Amino acid sequence: MLKKWFAIIFDHRLSLKERMFRVVTGICMIALLIILPMGKSLINLLILAGSLICMSLVVKFSIRKNCVNAGATAIAFLLLLVFPVSFFTAGGFYSGMPEWFVLCFVYISITLEGRRKVFFFLLGLAETLICYYTAYYFPEFVARNTTRNSFFDSAFSVVLVSILISILLSLLTRLYEEENELAKEQKKEIEELNR
Repeated sequence: MLKKWFAIIFDHRLSLKERMFRVVTGICMIALLIILPMGKSLINLLILAGSLICMSLVVKFSIRKNCVNAGATAIAFLLLLVFPVSFFTAGGFYSGMPEWFVLCFVYISITLEGRRKVFFFLLGLAETLICYYTAYYFPEFVARNTTRNSFFDSAFSVVLVSILISILLSLLTRLYEEENELAKEQKKEIEELNR
């Protein structure tokens, strides 16, 4: 399955936008799989599992119907719903969840365009600040986390978010390099034809 995914994302017959959408969404789905156990409650696990199913369906539908922008918007909206729930049920800033908000901003920055990107980015900023404000002034809304779990969750999240973002940037860099090489080859062919 992984081999097929790599073959698809490096298939030049598909648009660069669609391939980037697949890469970034794939990384976000891996992130959701990783944070599933952090919630420590059945409701949180069900929400995160449901989110994975929804993301899979959105990706499949948006690629099939050739509406990647709409798919990216739906997934950005879903992430902005899921991450705060996970934040409060995992222990607030005494958990590993704050680090995962970064991945949401990366998703928005790479997949969305124009006003939509600005709107969702500002929405994400507001949401993050509201989560922190609420967790600080109303700690009763945040699930309790032991000091030991807090340190473990935070260290685990920093390492994994760093790894996932590094993989994402490596894949996107490779996509751009291949597109650049392809454009150079096409330019040479056009110049030769003109001669």
